[in-house]
Amino acid sequence: MSAAVVEGKEIKKDEDDGFDLPKAVIQRIVKSALPDNVQVQKDAKTAINQSAKIFISYLTACANDFAMSANRRTLSGNDVINAMEELEFLDHIPKAKLEAALSAFLADSEQKKKEKKDKEGKDKSKTEGGVLDQGGADDDDTDEAMPAPDDDELQ
Repeated sequence: MSAAVVEGKEIKKDEDDGFDLPKAVIQRIVKSALPDNVQVQKDAKTAINQSAKIFISYLTACANDFAMSANRRTLSGNDVINAMEELEFLDHIPKAKLEAALSAFLADSEQKKKEKKDKEGKDKSKTEGGVLDQGGADDDDTDEAMPAPDDDELQ
C-alpha cells in the first residue's frame, strides 16, 4: 500500500483496489469531450479512469471537511459544490450549473418519494380490513349472504 500527502493530509492508496469506473461511461465522457476524428488508446482510457478515481477521492475528502466543520457526518450536495469551489474547479464549471443540477436532482427525488408514498397509500386502502377487494361482477349485493347449497344439489 502506498500513501501520498496532499495539502498536509495523508491519502492511502491501495495499488489495486479493484474499483474501476464503468468503462462505457468513461468512453462516453471522453468521446463527448473530443472531436469525432480523435482516437483514444486503451492506456489513455486507463489513465483517465485512474485520474477520475483520484479526483473523486480528493473531492470527497474535501467535501467531508466541509461536513465535519458543520458538525455533520453526512455529506450533502452543497458540501460537494463548496469543495469544487475550494479546489478551484468552478473556474471550469459554473457554480450555477452545479446548483441547478443539484436542485433538479432533489426535485426529482422528492417527486419519486411522493409518488411512492401515494402508491403505498392506494395499495393500503385496497387491503383495508385485511381482505383484498376481488372486484366481482356484481358488487351491489355484497350485504346479502349466499345460501348454502342443499345436499341434494351437490349430488
